[in-house]
Amino acid sequence: MIARVIVRKTLFALLFCATSLLGSAAAEEFSVQSFDMRGDMGLLDDFGPTGASWAEGNRILVCDRRYNVFHLFDLEGRRYRFMDYPHRMSDAHFNGLCHWKDNQFFVTGSHYHPNNNTRIVESRSEMREIRLVGEQIDPASDKQNYRPDRALRASYYYGESTELNGEITGIAFDTRNNRVFLGISQCVARDGNVVLLEGKLDQFLARSNDFELKFLNANLKPEMDPNLKVQYSLSDLAYLPGKGLVLLFSARSEDGKSFGANQIWFMKGGFGPAKLVKKDLAIGNRGSGIALRPSSTKDEYEAAIVCDNNMEDTKIPSRLLLLKGLRFPMR
Repeated sequence: MIARVIVRKTLFALLFCATSLLGSAAAEEFSVQSFDMRGDMGLLDDFGPTGASWAEGNRILVCDRRYNVFHLFDLEGRRYRFMDYPHRMSDAHFNGLCHWKDNQFFVTGSHYHPNNNTRIVESRSEMREIRLVGEQIDPASDKQNYRPDRALRASYYYGESTELNGEITGIAFDTRNNRVFLGISQCVARDGNVVLLEGKLDQFLARSNDFELKFLNANLKPEMDPNLKVQYSLSDLAYLPGKGLVLLFSARSEDGKSFGANQIWFMKGGFGPAKLVKKDLAIGNRGSGIALRPSSTKDEYEAAIVCDNNMEDTKIPSRLLLLKGLRFPMR
């Protein structure tokens, strides 16, 4: 009898150790790789990546706020293709990019104008469809501007108030539930929560006069970056079909020349409260755009994060981060 008890205890101990080791191995499956973003002539010093989305052939489509153009990069940060938009869009200040359908994407301008300067409102108020044919932009890409200015102004976080100079920093579609999301940076709600707006996707696409944007409560008050002692700011968002809304936060100094850490938050189903998924990512880089896709492992995802490090002023290269083994809390 005593021998059996000893054997059972020994087996239980071995099982506990094996389970612990498996748990450690699973945690170690998460990985981050960093690559300097570069073109044919080396590092891209006059480049402002602000949005990203996965494209065919393991390419990453990136929008560029500096020249309002697009790039395709490979998984090691090498530019594969430079692409201009076929229609004139002026000084749009591209700030967000999202996937819509196969080879179809939407890009949004910042819609930001310091002190509501009416001279530049029109040129930055852009929301356009982007279609890829192979590795080129289809010249027949939509010429129409989906700009929802009336709905934005009515939201209080954009336009008429000089107190809140809100800036669109991300766009995402939930086609299954007919929702469009916009992330607003440079301000928080009166109660300190991050500003997210949502509306009906079909009305947005139809340019309906009934289209409205309502505040989406994430129950998330941005934290302070421990290194820079500044508040994290929403940088981008993406929607995972059947899962929920993913939020990217970054931190930069007031002079824009120093960067803290990055964070990823998740809202199950696209509803609050948001939960922290990863923190202290890529310290010293400002994550500005995130693209997500399922990995070969069930319930795990791969993320591509582009970092706008303002190399022209800081001498810090813009970078591509590849995150593998991401899991999102579904309970």
